[in-house]
Amino acid sequence: MNTMQQDIDGKKQETILIVDDNESILRMNEDILSMYGFTTISTTSGAEAIEILKKNAVDIVLSDITMPNMNGFELAKQIRANYPNIKIQLVSGYADNTYNTDGVEDLYENILTKPFDITQLVDKIKELVESK
Repeated sequence: MNTMQQDIDGKKQETILIVDDNESILRMNEDILSMYGFTTISTTSGAEAIEILKKNAVDIVLSDITMPNMNGFELAKQIRANYPNIKIQLVSGYADNTYNTDGVEDLYENILTKPFDITQLVDKIKELVESK
């Protein structure tokens, strides 16, 4: 976990929880977002993400959809139920529409599709920041 960072204006940068069961993708996203000044926390499972949210102030969750035990939509539903102020961005490399998206249809419509480049990732996060 990176320490709290501030931008040039002295404002707090958002804390992003990154959830992906692929360790290399997790680290890559962590490096990219840290490079752009965001504070990051990372985990490889939805259950661990819920535990992190209980103990840490998080502004945005960036989560893969396809993960064992708890997929990204299930995680998003729990986050919305318990932490309604947290923004969520889901990511997927698969065009799979078999997930139950009840209650999070807007997230399904706004999935960031892998592979994506740095600009696409940062632009999506900036959109979430600006929508707060």
